[in-house]
Amino acid sequence: APTRCRLFGEDYVLFRDKTGVARALTDRCAHRRAPLSDGKITPEGWVECPYHGWRFDGQDGRCRSIPNLSADEPVPAGYGVDAFATRELGGFVFVATPPTAGAVAPLPALDNAGNSTSHQGSAFLATPYRALMAALLDAPSLMLDIRGVQVVDDNFYGEPYRDNAGHFITERAADWTALARKRKKVVPDYPLQLRTETLPGDSITHLALHTDAFAPVLNATLAVTPVSDCVTAVHWQATVHKPEDPAFTPAVHRTLEKLDFTVPDAIDARTLLARHPYASSLWQDTLPGLLLARSSR
Repeated sequence: APTRCRLFGEDYVLFRDKTGVARALTDRCAHRRAPLSDGKITPEGWVECPYHGWRFDGQDGRCRSIPNLSADEPVPAGYGVDAFATRELGGFVFVATPPTAGAVAPLPALDNAGNSTSHQGSAFLATPYRALMAALLDAPSLMLDIRGVQVVDDNFYGEPYRDNAGHFITERAADWTALARKRKKVVPDYPLQLRTETLPGDSITHLALHTDAFAPVLNATLAVTPVSDCVTAVHWQATVHKPEDPAFTPAVHRTLEKLDFTVPDAIDARTLLARHPYASSLWQDTLPGLLLARSSR
């Protein structure tokens, strides 16, 4: 069935054609502007308007059929809606708005081999895009709910930096909640490390949580997408691993059995305002640049 999706304050209709390819059109009929997402998919793989039955091809947005035209009467060539290029990567559907947007960077495969489980979901937060990205970079504990793990937001391993590919990278400490310790003047050696890698020019961030022996605990990909000026969607996929290590205490083993990941539906505004804007101040991507590129989830 057609699905409505809002990006950057604009509504789109997403559907699959008869070959299974994801298509995206402006979500309003060229006739009376009725939402195409309230319609249906025809046997030809077109989307049909629920109002007067106009049918639109997802490949180019052209109107292919109008019920009140006779069989020998062609549909005028100018009748149609805007169509947008799509690409599926790593379980995400990317919509290029406009079609001249840059190529989507490759996404790493989430390894499900061995003793691991997969998770996915979406959260819609009443928080502007830039504020949400700042939370992810400065205080990921506000945005990431990793059951059994406590992220130490202000304990960085080195300075946040950009690699040669333009990815903005932070590395910080994390601890097992069961072993979480009080803050001391002398910084302890934490058993976990969280790495965030934000791709340039768009809203994709990769997460990697591993032990101090570099055994993977969690890998995730987050697509942080502006829905409107004040609402941001976070679509995510994650793989939770359960590494074996003879050095793990019984408490850590119990934590691994219940380890889970999600993104909360809300962020505490007071805590968000109180964060120290360190990593985000080094992040050079801007919302105008993102709007210009408009390569979105």
